Amino acid sequence: MKKILGWVMISVLLPMLAYSGSEKVNESYEYGKPGWEPDWVNNVPTSSKGYYFVGTGNGRSKANAKKIAKQDALGQVILMVNASISSDSTFSSQYEESSEAEADSAFAGGYRKIKVRGRSAIKRFKIVKTRFEKGANNTFDCYLLAIIPKKAVNKSMKDMENLRATMAKTPTVVVAVTINPYSKETYQNEQLQDYLEQFYKDQGYNIISADVDVGKLKGKSPRRHISKIKKMLGKKAKNLIYVSITPKRVRRETTGSFSYYVVEGNLSLREISLKGKKVNSVQNFSNKGISKYSLAKAFSELEKNLIADLLGGGEEEEGGYLDY
Repeated sequence: MKKILGWVMISVLLPMLAYSGSEKVNESYEYGKPGWEPDWVNNVPTSSKGYYFVGTGNGRSKANAKKIAKQDALGQVILMVNASISSDSTFSSQYEESSEAEADSAFAGGYRKIKVRGRSAIKRFKIVKTRFEKGANNTFDCYLLAIIPKKAVNKSMKDMENLRATMAKTPTVVVAVTINPYSKETYQNEQLQDYLEQFYKDQGYNIISADVDVGKLKGKSPRRHISKIKKMLGKKAKNLIYVSITPKRVRRETTGSFSYYVVEGNLSLREISLKGKKVNSVQNFSNKGISKYSLAKAFSELEKNLIADLLGGGEEEEGGYLDY
C-alpha cells in the first residue's frame, strides 16, 4: 500500500486490545543495513482474516520512533474507517482502493499524525513486525507491520459512529497562537488554525467560531492561556483544541568567523474538555531555528521546524486535569 503523505498532526490513546484471531501472530524485531527497507514495506502481506498496515517513524530513540510508526499505521486505519462511514461504503473497498488522490491529500496525512479521539474506537490492532535502522543525525528509523482482524472492523466502525455522534453535539473551539520572541505578545497563527479547524470538521467535530482576543493571553504559560480562553468562551463551547508556539531561549552564537542567531522553543497541542477541566491529550515538541541573517528569520525557521515535528508525531503525554 502506497504510503500516505500529508501536511500536518488528539485524545487519550487507550490501550489496544490484543489480536486474538485463530491466526497466531507474534511481534518480531529485525535489524538490517541502513537504508534497506523490509520487503513487506512495499509488498504488504494479505490475509483472509485481517488487514495489514505499514507504519514508519523516525525518532531520537527506538521507543520514540516506534511510537510514531504505530501512530502512522493506526492513523491509516482511522482514515479508512472514517472514509467508509462518510461514503457509506465498505472498509474492504476503501482498503483496496487506496488511491493516488488519497495519498496526496493533506487531510489524509493528518489522520496519520495528529492523535485523534478516534484511536480509542479501533479494536484489536496488533503489531506483528518491527524493524529498526539508523537514521540521519543520530536518530532511528522504524518500520512497523500491523494487522487488524476483519471481525474487529465492524465493531470499530460502530464505535467510531457513536464517537462522531457525540462530538457532533459538542461545541468545540480551535485556538492556535504564536508568542512573539521580541515583544512577548501573543498573536493568532491563522495558517495552523485554519488547517486544524478543517481537519477536525472532517473528523466529525462540531467546530464553532468564537471571539477569542488572543492579544489578552499574556505570558507563556499554556495553562494560563487556557484559563483565560475558558473565561472568554463562557458557555459557548464545551471542548477546546489549543496549540501554541512558544520561544524559550534566544541567543547569538559564534563559531570561528561564522556568527548566527538561534531561537529555541516549544509547540504544545492540547484537547481539553472545558466543563470538567479534563485534558484529553497533550502533544509537546521542542526544536530550534537558526539563521545567519536575523533573529526574525531564526524564529521563522523555529516555527517551520515545530510544525514539521507536529506532522511527524512527537512525545505523547497522558491526559489528566488542569489546575486552573
